[in-house]
Amino acid sequence: MDKDSRLYVLFHYLVMIGILFGAVSIVELTGSDVPLWLGFAFAIVLGLSYPKIVVSLGVGPTRWGG
Repeated sequence: MDKDSRLYVLFHYLVMIGILFGAVSIVELTGSDVPLWLGFAFAIVLGLSYPKIVVSLGVGPTRWGG
């Protein structure tokens, strides 16, 4: 896939959202009650760290510096 295409950027945003929902689902399956602020903090940390991680792995979109 072309790393310059918008579809590739969209793919990575969808993966990021999938990771977020997956993590929330796993926590809910354990029966834990997560406060809203903790979920919000996790979303911010994920949103800031995911682009840096995929760029460092060499699979990030060009627009993210990859």
